Amino acid sequence: RVRSSAASDVYKRQVQGNGNKTGLNLLQQGEIDAAASDLTARSSRSLTDHPIGALLSVLVVNPDVQVSGLSSTQIQAIYRGQITNWSQVGGPNEPITVIQRSASDPVTQIFNAFVLGGMREHVHGQRLNDNWAQAVAETAGAISYVPWQEAQGVAVSILAIDGVTPDSASIIAGAYPFWGVEHLYTRGDGTTQLQSYAAYLKTGQASALFLRYGVVPIAMLPQNVLASHLPGPEI
Repeated sequence: RVRSSAASDVYKRQVQGNGNKTGLNLLQQGEIDAAASDLTARSSRSLTDHPIGALLSVLVVNPDVQVSGLSSTQIQAIYRGQITNWSQVGGPNEPITVIQRSASDPVTQIFNAFVLGGMREHVHGQRLNDNWAQAVAETAGAISYVPWQEAQGVAVSILAIDGVTPDSASIIAGAYPFWGVEHLYTRGDGTTQLQSYAAYLKTGQASALFLRYGVVPIAMLPQNVLASHLPGPEI
């Protein structure tokens, strides 16, 4: 998860979340001081949300597919099993191989909510627990989705969605849909150390670090854009 080495010492018995239910449960029980989550904690948990930023995710394909982007309608049809060959969307005559994440994976839930329009995936693919971008790079005709950072340095093509290239500017403009809100949760206002850390997250130093890792700082997000992805999938 994105943080500086100095800031990492601020946490006392911290659990970083990735939408991890265990971390949020431990926070509720007072076993830790903070938990980070890619998903929104349900209001019944009675936790305090310190939004960090927008985590950019991307659709990736094997370069042999030779398409630069897909419409939302085409993506939904692929993940419903209705489009099964790349020739149906302007690519080569090649079967589409979907590399799937777990249904409980936070990125899957964000993809379902904001790219598939609330539907679940109904396609028979290759389900993996890790290394999705690398699997796409090694599999002819493959498609999957990953956080932006995970696609860097891997031999995959990143797709535009509805003609919009995934980057921080397109998120800020409200034009690109595939992102989720990164959260830091505490009980009440949190410890003095955590309050200092939350303040650090709003500094220019932290913002520059976040942007390097595909996270748009919360201060850069217009309120209407942020509201469009809240509460989002809950845990």
